[in-house]
Amino acid sequence: MKHIKFALFFLSFLIFYSCSRNSVYKISMPEYAISSTSDIKRIDFFIETSVSMKGYVNANEVGNYNLKDVVPLTITELNRAYNDSVQIYTVDDRPRKYPKGDDEFSRDLRSGNILGGKSSQLQNIFSAIIDSIQPNSVSFLVTDCIVDLGKDLDIYTESSTVTNKIYKHLTRKDNISAAVFQYESDFNGDHYYDMKNTGGQNVKKHPYYQQVLRKRPFYVWVFGTKQNLREILSKNVIEAYKNAYFFNISMHDIGFKLLKNPKKGKVAVNQDRNSIMIKEATQKRPAVFILGFNLNNVPKYFHKQFMEMSNYQLSPKHSNDISEIKVLTDFSEEKKVDNNTISANQLTHFIQVKFNHIDPEMNQINIRLFQESSDWFDTVHIDSDFEMEAEALEGKTFAFKCITDAFVRYSKDKKELLNVQITKTEK
Repeated sequence: MKHIKFALFFLSFLIFYSCSRNSVYKISMPEYAISSTSDIKRIDFFIETSVSMKGYVNANEVGNYNLKDVVPLTITELNRAYNDSVQIYTVDDRPRKYPKGDDEFSRDLRSGNILGGKSSQLQNIFSAIIDSIQPNSVSFLVTDCIVDLGKDLDIYTESSTVTNKIYKHLTRKDNISAAVFQYESDFNGDHYYDMKNTGGQNVKKHPYYQQVLRKRPFYVWVFGTKQNLREILSKNVIEAYKNAYFFNISMHDIGFKLLKNPKKGKVAVNQDRNSIMIKEATQKRPAVFILGFNLNNVPKYFHKQFMEMSNYQLSPKHSNDISEIKVLTDFSEEKKVDNNTISANQLTHFIQVKFNHIDPEMNQINIRLFQESSDWFDTVHIDSDFEMEAEALEGKTFAFKCITDAFVRYSKDKKELLNVQITKTEK
C-alpha cells in the first residue's frame, strides 16, 4: 500500500511539474470601435477637366492613352456592384453634374469634348470633395494632380497653402480614409502647360507642342469613411495601376485561425480557445506553429502588404521568445496540413511563428504589420517643370507632394494594418 501511495504521489508530482513548465499563449487581435459594416448608397465620380487633362485622350499619334479605358470601365464596374448609383461630375472651378448617360460620357471623354476647360485649383477641388462625403457615400476623383495656384500666387513660395487647405478640411472629418492609384499614359504634348508658359489657348506656344510625352502620370483618388472605403476597394474595381497608397485604412478585423498542422516541436494547439501550449523551445528543437488569415474581403493592395516581410515588426523589440516569423506562400513541402480548417475558414494567407526560447518574464508579444512607406511620392514629385526635356518629365508630377503631404499628415499615426497579440496566460 505504501508503495502504491508513493507511486501515486510521484506520478502526481511529475504531472504537476510537467504542467508547470508549459507556457500557454492566447492568440488575439485588438478590437476596434469602427464598425466593419458599410452603407453605400451613392457614388460621386468626379473628373478634372483642366486644359492639361485633354492630353491623355486627344492623341496626335497612336499610343497608350489608357485613361480613355480606365475611367469608363471603373464606372461600369461600380454601377454593376452598386445598382447604377454612380453620379458623374466634371470639375474645374466647381463640380458640374454630367447631364447625359454613361455611353455619351465615354464618347465625350474619348473625343476630349468634356476636357480642355479652365485651370483647376486643386486645393479647392480636394477640399470640396472631402466636405461632401457622407456616411452613405464614396467619392472618386480622376486628376493629373498638377498644382496651379493661378496668376496671383507662386507655387514655389506658396505651396504650403495647398497642403494647409486640404489638411484643414480633412481634420473636420473624424472617420475619413483615402486611397490614391497612379497610372502612366502617353500624352499629347500640345496640352501641357509648364509653370511659366504664357501661351494661353494657343497650343503652338506650348513648350511640348507636337510632341508625345511618355509615362505621364494621372491619378484615381477614392474618399469615404473607413468602412465604406474598405468595402468599395475590396471590389477591386481599380486594377493595373503602377503605384498605390492607402491613408487611414486598416484590416484589423479580418478572420484568423490557428492551424493544427503543420507544426513542429513540443506544441499543442487549442483551436477553440485560439491558444497554443509550448512545453519546450530550444535552438535544436524550436516550437513552430501557423496562423492563417482570411483576406478575401479586403482590397488586393493589402495582399501585397501582407506578403512583404519588411513591413512586419515584433514588439517588444528585444523579445527573445520569437526568433522568427515568416510569411508562407504554400504548404507543398509539408506532409500534414490542416486543410479542413483552411477550407472552413477560407484562409488565404499564412504566418509561421517560431519560438527558440521561452522567456518567463515575457508576458505579451505583438506581431504588427505596417503599411510600406510612401517613397514613390518623392519619386513622382518635381519642384519645377520649366524648360525640362520631355524624357525628364516621364513619371513626374509638378508639385505632387503639396497634395499628398496633407494626407500623410492626417494619417501619420495610422499606418498599422494588423496587430496579432500573443499573450501568456499560464506557466
